[in-house]
Amino acid sequence: MARAKKVILITFLLTMVTAIGASARPASLFRFDEPSFMGFRDGITAIKLEGKWGGVNAGGDILIPGQYEYPFYFSEGLAAVGIGNKWGFIDKTGALVIPYQYDMAVSFSEGLAAVSRGNKWGYIDKTGREAIPCQFDHASSFREGLAAVKLNNRWSYIDHTGAVAIPRQFDFAFEFREGLAAVCTDRGWGFIDKTGKEAIPCQYELAFGFSEGLSPVKAHGKWGYIDKRGNTIIPFLYEAANSFREGLAPVKSRNKWGYIDRSGKVKVAFAYDGADVFQEGLAAVAVNHRWGYVNPKGDLAIPVQYEYALSFSEGFAFAGLNGKWGIIDKTGRALPWSLIQ
Repeated sequence: MARAKKVILITFLLTMVTAIGASARPASLFRFDEPSFMGFRDGITAIKLEGKWGGVNAGGDILIPGQYEYPFYFSEGLAAVGIGNKWGFIDKTGALVIPYQYDMAVSFSEGLAAVSRGNKWGYIDKTGREAIPCQFDHASSFREGLAAVKLNNRWSYIDHTGAVAIPRQFDFAFEFREGLAAVCTDRGWGFIDKTGKEAIPCQYELAFGFSEGLSPVKAHGKWGYIDKRGNTIIPFLYEAANSFREGLAPVKSRNKWGYIDRSGKVKVAFAYDGADVFQEGLAAVAVNHRWGYVNPKGDLAIPVQYEYALSFSEGFAFAGLNGKWGIIDKTGRALPWSLIQ
């Protein structure tokens, strides 16, 4: 009798362990095909699984079922999502807040979202009211109080009321960053201030927005960095360059990537085939088609082992192996439900 009771007890315990293990490891279900390049926003990120996009948290819980055609991200509490050929907006519970009625839509910025209807773009507020009529050929998100819009092959800037703040005159125009916006004319790329005044002459082959007081610009086939007065701070030495983040910028020299500080001093050696900007203390780098992460001292914080790797956001990053994607933390540990384990 005692032996029979012991066998029954062992069988019960094994059954419980198996059940607990199964419930604690939903990992194998999360074999997702693509991540959102926007990463985590407000604790949620979009992933593509079996052909549809849904939303999960860092614990692997499905917060928003996979049903959307395109990746999405939350901004100001709402996300633009597409089903079929129409777009609307959902909240963080997945509830539809603004109906599917737009041909395309971008998430909210400064209280307004750019939407397209009938091949024309305008802006709506969070109630779905059309705050600025759909009249533009293209429209970008608001930043620092202004948005770049395109009409009849020329770009201008409007304010939150839809009034023209800077007249239509540019071949191309980026959003404002740190008080200046990169624009293109027939003379090349330069920068304007919010009055439309040319703050830095349009003379470069290409220019991006300012970050941490400097902007990468291209001249005579090489990249360097200028300040907001147009002074060259870091000489035009590089084959490619990206923005400064957390005091460092990735630059390419002799077909290898490294990182420089704002004085132009090399802080991470030119040893990589690819390099992304720093975010949350780490940057993704590539060697021989494999990716890992370095810290600002140039030490490999997470070994080079992944087929793909994206920047960290809210403590986590997407990384890929065997053609699939998972999520890792800053120690390189794959989340329990991730494929990478």
